[in-house]
Amino acid sequence: MRLVGNDRPDPPPEATPAQVRAIYSIARDHGSLAENEVDEKSTALFGVAPPELSRKQASDFITSLKGSR
Repeated sequence: MRLVGNDRPDPPPEATPAQVRAIYSIARDHGSLAENEVDEKSTALFGVAPPELSRKQASDFITSLKGSR
């Protein structure tokens, strides 16, 4: 783990724009969820909306959405 100023660890890498687009697209196409419902589900699971997820969280959310067909 790399440390930044004041010996704090680097935050995890943010979700990529492609991951965020995929989240909304998969939720709409497979789960029939509106954008606000996706935001609510993300916040319930991870505490933040999709654009604020880490790459790992976004990946996990995508997997979850694909599995909830």
